[in-house]
This record gives sequence, structure tokens and C-alpha cells, in this order.
Amino acid sequence: MAGDPAGYSAALWKEMVDLGWTGLAVPEEHGGVGEGFLEVCLLFEQLGYALVPTPLPVTVACCALPIARHGTDAQKSEWLDAISRGRIITCTPPAWDRPASAPIATPADSGDGFVIDGEAQFVPYASTAESILVTAHVDGDGRRAILLDTDTPGLAIEPSNTIGFDRPCRVTFNGVRAPSDRVLGGNGDPVEAIALYGAAAT
Repeated sequence: MAGDPAGYSAALWKEMVDLGWTGLAVPEEHGGVGEGFLEVCLLFEQLGYALVPTPLPVTVACCALPIARHGTDAQKSEWLDAISRGRIITCTPPAWDRPASAPIATPADSGDGFVIDGEAQFVPYASTAESILVTAHVDGDGRRAILLDTDTPGLAIEPSNTIGFDRPCRVTFNGVRAPSDRVLGGNGDPVEAIALYGAAAT
């Protein structure tokens, strides 16, 4: 796959979906298999052993599992069902030590959701992902995890042309509007879940 701009095999991805790997840790009511994170990690271990370039870890560990843990019922129904069916979702890396470098989410004037500006670096498989889970900084109010489609107006993706399997990209946000139903809800900190699940999967 070294010369392929996608960075992964579409045929192999389809096979993974058909085998139920994208839904391995997704509850059965959302089209998944209903196993846990341990079973997913055993799968990731074998993928890593074989050096398989695939968006499966970022889609499942960094996106599906935080959505399953922190999403509203409506978000789980929409997004987990889509991931089980093979939708590729990526995420922006949380900016733990440099919160000002993260995309900035400003409450919308309408009171519904946020307007996102700024940029995120090293976003894996962003050029081929259908959706992106954005970790954004809200001035004076912590951080949010926000689900967006990659064709959302104001969102631009540019390959970083760096080495590595995951085809990292630079994603810029210019007045991107995110309604409140795209903000990951529920209890706890979904941004922390993105980082911890992702670190364990890696």
C-alpha cells in the first residue's frame, strides 16, 4: 500500500466489515457483535503483528468505543450502526499539553451547538474517512468531542505527506457549524476516552 493515497486496502476493509470486526465491541442492538474492549485488543494485536495498514483501530477504539460510552441514545443509534456497517471515522488527536492548539469551538449565536475554527494536525486516514470526531477546546468551558461529516462546509483536509501507515492529514475548520446533536453527550469526559482507548489500541 506504500504508493496508494488511501493507505489501506478497500477490499480488505470490506472483508473486515463482513467478518464483523468493525462491530466487534458494538452492542448487538446497534448491529454489532457485543464483545468487549479486550476482544478488540486481541484483534489489534494480531493486526499489529502483521503490520496491517488499516483504519480499524481509529474507527473502533478512538470513535466507536467513546460513542458507546458517552453518546446519547440517538447518537449511539446513528453512529454505532454506521460503524458496524463499515463507515470509516477518524478523530483529531487531543491536545493535552497545548489546549490552545486544538480547534476552537465557540457557542453558536443561535444557541444550538458550536462554530468550530482552527486546525488539527496528524489526523489519521482523514482523506478517506467519511466522518471525523473532533476534539475541540471551548474557551472557559473545557473541551468537547463533536461528530462531523468530512464533507461539512468549512472543513478542509490536506495530506501531510509524512511517513507512516495511517496517512496523516491536516484538517482545518473555518466557521464549521456543529448542531448540538453532534456534540457527544452523556456523562464523563469523551475526550479522555478517545485518548485512553486509542493509546491502549496502539
